[in-house]
Amino acid sequence: LMTVVVGFAALPMCLTLFRRLPDRGYTLSKPFALLLVGYVFWILVHLGFANSTRVIWFVLLLFFAASAYMVWRSRAEMLAFVRERWWLIGATEAVFFLAFVTAAYLRSFVPDLGGTEKPMDFMFLNALFHAESFPPADLWLAGESVSYYYFGYLIVAIMTKLSGLAPSVGFNLGLAMIVGLTVTAAFGLVYNLAAPREERAIASGPGTPAAGFSKRILWRPMVFGLVGALLLTIMGHLEGLLEAFAAHGFGSNGFWSWIGINDLVKSESARWFPDQFWFWWRATRVIEVVPGTFGIHEFPFFSFLLGDLHPHVMSIPFVLLAIGVAFALLRSDGPLDVVVWLERPFTLVAFGLILGGLAFLNTWDMPTMAFIIVLVTLIRNRLQAQRWSWSLVLDSAGFLVPLFIVAFLAYIPFIFGGFSSQASGFSAAAGAGTRLLHTFLLWGVFAVIVLPYAIWRLAKSAQPLTRQAVLWSTTPFLAVLALWLSWDALHFVSSAGGIIPDAFGLNEIARNSDGETIQVWTRIGNRGWTWLSTLAIGGALSLLSLALVREIDAARRSAEENLSHIMALALSATAALLILGAELIFIQDQFNSRMNTVFKLYYQAWLFLSIAGAFVLYELAGSLKLPSLARPRAAPASDSASTSEPASTSEQPWALGEYGVMLATLIGAITGLFVLGVQMTSSLFTQIIGAGIGAGLFFVASGAAVLIARTLAPANPGSASKTSLSWRAVWAGGAIVIVAAAFIYPLTATWNRTEGCVARPVPLVDGSDACAQIYANRTLDGLARIDPEEREAIEWLLDLQGQPVIAEALGGDYTEGGRVSASTGLPSPLQWPGHEAQWRGTYVPQDGRPQDLEVLYTSSDTAQLREIIERYSIAYVYLGQREREQYSNVALPVELFEPAFERSMVTIYRVRQEFLGEAARE
Repeated sequence: LMTVVVGFAALPMCLTLFRRLPDRGYTLSKPFALLLVGYVFWILVHLGFANSTRVIWFVLLLFFAASAYMVWRSRAEMLAFVRERWWLIGATEAVFFLAFVTAAYLRSFVPDLGGTEKPMDFMFLNALFHAESFPPADLWLAGESVSYYYFGYLIVAIMTKLSGLAPSVGFNLGLAMIVGLTVTAAFGLVYNLAAPREERAIASGPGTPAAGFSKRILWRPMVFGLVGALLLTIMGHLEGLLEAFAAHGFGSNGFWSWIGINDLVKSESARWFPDQFWFWWRATRVIEVVPGTFGIHEFPFFSFLLGDLHPHVMSIPFVLLAIGVAFALLRSDGPLDVVVWLERPFTLVAFGLILGGLAFLNTWDMPTMAFIIVLVTLIRNRLQAQRWSWSLVLDSAGFLVPLFIVAFLAYIPFIFGGFSSQASGFSAAAGAGTRLLHTFLLWGVFAVIVLPYAIWRLAKSAQPLTRQAVLWSTTPFLAVLALWLSWDALHFVSSAGGIIPDAFGLNEIARNSDGETIQVWTRIGNRGWTWLSTLAIGGALSLLSLALVREIDAARRSAEENLSHIMALALSATAALLILGAELIFIQDQFNSRMNTVFKLYYQAWLFLSIAGAFVLYELAGSLKLPSLARPRAAPASDSASTSEPASTSEQPWALGEYGVMLATLIGAITGLFVLGVQMTSSLFTQIIGAGIGAGLFFVASGAAVLIARTLAPANPGSASKTSLSWRAVWAGGAIVIVAAAFIYPLTATWNRTEGCVARPVPLVDGSDACAQIYANRTLDGLARIDPEEREAIEWLLDLQGQPVIAEALGGDYTEGGRVSASTGLPSPLQWPGHEAQWRGTYVPQDGRPQDLEVLYTSSDTAQLREIIERYSIAYVYLGQREREQYSNVALPVELFEPAFERSMVTIYRVRQEFLGEAARE
């Protein structure tokens, strides 16, 4: 409810800014409003206002007042939008509600905030929730401020405060909110891509008057908007198909060894879905970036299922918002130059806040979206010009430079407010790349959708290839490859202070075990057969780039009717560039491999391909019609005009070829059922999968064979010019099989994550049903299942005023250590030291802290203890089960410490006032 309220607070602004989009930005209004409200609140707290619910309501009232003024000024225009698009408004709110409720329902099965990196996320959320000023205090490094991109946590904290919830509940509902925002924004983006073409088709359709067509309900764009939401948030990749077969005994040990996915072996599941503990984790660890180390390549469904509230997850709706900005710019009614900003300064500020906000949300997203903004700006201006020229480039620069300046200036308090990073330049990958098989498993679904689409758009242009077009299309691939090959020379020039400044961070190539730099010819050899993957990705990038170049030319010739195609191809080509870049070059960090680069760039590529892919499916389905078994009607002999027109596809009879394809499809289903199913597994689930795969493969193969034969056959003047079977139908058949296979992962992973109880009727709690206890314990409170005494101690600490420092046992990374400080908003001297070093790029700030904690708990030397207490301003010391296990000889002398909270296994000691340091007393 509060998300809807906040969304309406800035809705009129959104409708004004995105007026060039078919939905005028309505589907993007919630993330837009959250970003604006969060930004203004953040600035006010920096200026000295309190981090309180009252100030948040003050900000909301400011936006409601501004919105009321805008509605009054443009009331006729706003009312007209509501009257014409009431169905879109209702659908958008329904989509958000259903996505939010579904995500919250699934999260209620596994609400706990322990495990993986949830403790870290919960710490950041409480740091923002309880912060007395910004930047907030680092709860796991007392005395230091947070060194992380924390805007997403601030937004969730704001919504938690507005809703009157505890952070332990706000965490899980915050994740559900992100899911709802993501689904809604994806729905809206695909709708905006498809709606202009749908409206044009309706307007120009037979017997359809152009006037009033916009008042029609555009069902197809909304349906494929939902498809886009499914591709982005629900779909997995093809590794899930392998998991299903491996879990039911398919294949030999040698086969699974050849597949080469870590720990994926033949097994026997007792249920229809793989029942191995957390089997779904393996889908994000397919690529081996260095021997023994697997890259991370999450995708949104995995992130939502896992439940970590990370920046790359919280930023998804805002990345989609930025894509909306890019498409709005592409649909501008004139060239994009500095004059645009002089006429619309509010738009400059708003778009600058959106673009700069990405750096504050998840810094990795900002450069990528800046690239897309630059790309669409150049394309927009190219569509207005006769040719490429320096004047065009200068106009584009005049538009882009002010935008980037605003994006930078708006977030100076974050950039220069203590933020540091472990990133230290770029490096060229020296080891093997990604196997072609693994590349197909991860990206095959999108490849089957977007690559035939690019070929189709090229064929549709019916223009001969030119040398210039080929040069433009191959430049991105060749540039990345040349950069990788020439890295040694570029690093030498950079380190020598020559033409390339060292600030570009071109790091030295990794050294081998003998300490020698790996030379370029060695790097080439190291890649071995993985060059096939590199060439395949590069070829896909070149194909998509060529289609984009040709589409731009077509748009100039056809009054810009192809802008949606341009946007889809631009997103697809950018995604291919990201995948290729992660194959050859990585950002240097503490992992010293391309693991983290693959993680972040693959995630962005998934978002772009999901939006583009859904639009492609819309186009693919646009001209597909069910074939007719009836004979075509004979045209009247006297109507020569009628007989000269070929019959429509839907009126064509099935010929021998069509019947042959259907027979082949049936044979394929039977073959798949027995070969992949009955003969190798006993699971009905995998037998059904086998039948589907067999049918799909035989359909595509036989259909392609029939079409090739018809193409090569001599033309028959008496035959119809169209047939029921088409290349588009074959493409659709293949796409359906591949996409369906990709949805096996979310289906099986959800059942595994909820222990098979997700779709069960609510059972009676009588002990006879294994799901009874799970249903009985369902909650959205992430701390509901921790030890009752620890929970009681946390609640007691939450009643304290301010943020006094509390000491607790040093917890290693990925442990329950630091739960007290993370749950209360009270700083602790040190927790999760490895992560602290990642966030800051150094271990220096934590030097000596592990030893000081050891002394604090075990020493009886009051002078030494007092020095440590004053060094960190410690006011409380927590003694629970973890502390007793870690520090066997707990001292805590009574001269310095007095019990403030006592239970059987938990005691919280207060530092006596007479020994409390000055800083701690404050």
